[in-house]
Amino acid sequence: MPHYFSRKRNDIDTLKTRINYLGDHCLLTFNLPGNASQSQIDLAYEIGDLDKRAHRQLGARTAEWEAVVMLLVNAISIGIQGNAEDKGRNLCSQARDLLEHYVAVFNRVNYLIGMSIGVLISILVMVILFQFEEFLAPYFSVKLVVMICLFAGMGSIASVVTRVLKMETLKQEMAATGVMISAAGKPVVAMFFAIVVYLILEQGIVTIDIGSSENSDKFYLVVGFLCGFSERFAQDIIERISGSQ
Repeated sequence: MPHYFSRKRNDIDTLKTRINYLGDHCLLTFNLPGNASQSQIDLAYEIGDLDKRAHRQLGARTAEWEAVVMLLVNAISIGIQGNAEDKGRNLCSQARDLLEHYVAVFNRVNYLIGMSIGVLISILVMVILFQFEEFLAPYFSVKLVVMICLFAGMGSIASVVTRVLKMETLKQEMAATGVMISAAGKPVVAMFFAIVVYLILEQGIVTIDIGSSENSDKFYLVVGFLCGFSERFAQDIIERISGSQ
């Protein structure tokens, strides 16, 4: 899995000198005491799960992976070998929080990359619209529609920038490709929504009031921005048509 964390990698033998319990495959290996309690066994399972997740999600031998693993090593030494399960669980909790933080950063980077790809696709569609301006002129003003698409893209970007830090789903393990596709689709979908909503309002199929403005070009630009900022806005307008049939 590609990632955007620190790329400094260390030789496995060098790592073993400072990370206890580290095996040849960069996974922690340790034995439970012969008289291990159920609490220690449960703690060992938790450590093993976090160790594998860190290996898979952060990439072995990165600085971020090592930071998480060092907390797990302390959890083994203190919680299992030292019989202080409560302290071991606390260290596991810290390791989990740190892992989720790094995963969230990774997913946010991928989300923004996907968003950028979506913006480029939207720009390509705008260019295509200009290429067919003469053909489309009898149906609508191509220049106005392109401006509406531009404002829809602006609304989509504003929505992502203001919400990306609050997206709880980005703390979960997600495939990089899936995150990028999800983000890339946002400005593209917003653009198509904006075009459809413009045609609906321009034809008077549905009417909406935004302040005291009439259906001027500026009015449609605001509508385009709202379509990008909130997909629910466009969906509500379209549902008013489908619901009336």
